[in-house]
Amino acid sequence: MKPKIEALSKILKDQALVSFFQPIVSLTKGTILGYEALTRIPEPSPFHSPGELFDSANSLGCLWELEQLTRRIALKSAEDFLKNNPQKKLFLNVNPGILHDPAYVRGLTGQRLAEYGIAPDQVVFEISERSMTADLDAFTRIVTHYRTQGFKVAIDDVGAGFSGLNRISIIRPDYIKLDMHLIRDVHRDRLKYSLLRGMAEFARSSGSVLVGEGIECREEMETLARLGIHCGQGYYILRPARQVA
Repeated sequence: MKPKIEALSKILKDQALVSFFQPIVSLTKGTILGYEALTRIPEPSPFHSPGELFDSANSLGCLWELEQLTRRIALKSAEDFLKNNPQKKLFLNVNPGILHDPAYVRGLTGQRLAEYGIAPDQVVFEISERSMTADLDAFTRIVTHYRTQGFKVAIDDVGAGFSGLNRISIIRPDYIKLDMHLIRDVHRDRLKYSLLRGMAEFARSSGSVLVGEGIECREEMETLARLGIHCGQGYYILRPARQVA
């Protein structure tokens, strides 16, 4: 554990993280809706993934500090793109556990956006469906928290958890990101096809925008488009890159 503590402290002190950006594209128009900011850890590191890094920060009581660092780096990297394209979105992942961090301060992201001249509705906070199962109260509070400040909200990894559509219907997210396991081989899997057809109908009724994650082939992309899934994201479309185009 000691190497991870030392590595995390160094990352926070040196601000040694990098943002990559993966586009989210309309499956009907081919236009870019926006980009998801992905945190990358410079090598070498005892952390094998960003998820492991955030889990360690949570257990060590510095989750909010790490979250602020990743947001600051992502927003700074995407600043010019957002200013020049006011209709585009930046998707930022957020851990509801930050609400329990003693260092948590409300409104810092909004202040930073005001300094940059970026509208809050250009930022979409992605909250994983898995956390809805773990702590629905915290999940609901953080959705309310961001919406009252003018931000948009996405539920990520839908289909990976067990929360059910009833909770999603209560929260009414602006975006629903469908987990890659639902997308994989959807053109060959009748059950997945039926599930996604139901999600498309749900989205039409609720007004949410659907995003299929992890698209890896043309057949998956074309099937999602036929089903009425609005947008897609994945290696087949474009891989993450350092620059926001």
